[in-house]
Amino acid sequence: MMDAVLRAFVRERAGRRYEYCHLHPFITIPNAARFLDQTYPLVQNNVEKLVGAGILRERSGTSNPKVFVADEILRLLDEPLTDTPTEP
Repeated sequence: MMDAVLRAFVRERAGRRYEYCHLHPFITIPNAARFLDQTYPLVQNNVEKLVGAGILRERSGTSNPKVFVADEILRLLDEPLTDTPTEP
C-alpha cells in the first residue's frame, strides 16, 4: 500500500498530500485543495488517480461535495494497539 501511495504522489508537494490522507481518511476535493493550497482541478486529478489505484474510494450516497475514503488507513486506525516488549 505504501509504495502505491508514494507512486501516486510523485508530483510537487508529495509530502503534504501523503500527510493529508493520513490526517484525513475522509476527504473532499474542496477541503483537500484548501489544505494543500492547490487548485480544485489539480486535486481532483490526483484524487481520481488515487481512486484508480484503489487507495481512495468514493463513499456512496454523498454528493456536493463527494466524500472519498482511504479504507486502508481506516483499517489501520481501527486495529487494536499491541504491547511490544521492551528490552531492559
